[in-house]
Amino acid sequence: MAMDFEDEETFKLRFQEQLQAARAKLGISQVAMADLIGCSHSMYPKYETRDHFPLYLLPKLMVETDTPSSYWIYGVPLPPERGKSRPKGGLKIVTRR
Repeated sequence: MAMDFEDEETFKLRFQEQLQAARAKLGISQVAMADLIGCSHSMYPKYETRDHFPLYLLPKLMVETDTPSSYWIYGVPLPPERGKSRPKGGLKIVTRR
């Protein structure tokens, strides 16, 4: 079975909408979001409106918004329990032995 993939413009517009919605859900400004994901204050607003989001920032965005890669890359809807709140204290790395 073949998957339908978005063209570049559709992907970009969807990603921008999701980025705006994620920031709104956190209730923070564009400046605060830029600080969370580690990009410049001048570039972040462009990611919400016209420029492509850099791939190297995606892991930090996923952690800070508590969203999986499938949400950002494929537009897969979030389950109801995901993305509601962000745990305090940042990323915790768990290793298994």
